Amino acid sequence: MLILLDIKNIILATHPSVNFKLGKKALIAGKNLFVEKPMLNNKKKLSKLILVAKKNKKVLMGGYIYLFNSYIKKIKQIIESKELGTIKYIETQRKNLGPIRNEVGSHIDLGSHDISILKYFFKNKLKLKSKIKRNILKDNISDITTLNISIGNIKCEIVSSWLNPTKERKLLIVGSKKMLLFDEMENSNKLKIFNKYAYYPKITKFKKNYIS
Repeated sequence: MLILLDIKNIILATHPSVNFKLGKKALIAGKNLFVEKPMLNNKKKLSKLILVAKKNKKVLMGGYIYLFNSYIKKIKQIIESKELGTIKYIETQRKNLGPIRNEVGSHIDLGSHDISILKYFFKNKLKLKSKIKRNILKDNISDITTLNISIGNIKCEIVSSWLNPTKERKLLIVGSKKMLLFDEMENSNKLKIFNKYAYYPKITKFKKNYIS
């Protein structure tokens, strides 16, 4: 779907395989361009499209709506306030039953939202450590994916699936002081901070006759 908002702006909601060709034409024609995610299935083409936008002095924007989500903005404030302490671990779960994509895996379609969120939270670069892909419906398309990512000393896991009977949208942040849980599917109290924390007990606290 190609939508002309006005003389200056265009929205692309088409397949990743055709977005480069259509997007390049729009930018050269002097249009600001909004592309629904996933923008492209090729990193080199994305870099070229960015250069085309810069050359023509036009805006190129991806459809990562969570960067404008009030809860996500609040979580960023909480992280920066150090209320959670030093961030140790982050886990995201983005699951539902479909829609099934034919050109990109679940981590690109669904997990790209969580990558954009993590990039918004932290200044350090994201480094992909490993990727677990489960190709259930097709040999070359990942229906269930787990990305293991590091952001400095923070360990992250991004779980994406379109083969799940229920819709899940969760973000867990484990700090050195507190834990935060954002459950988007909750009707109320979507954002919770847990003061309770688990610690390894010191061995000196146990009595000599204590066995576990």
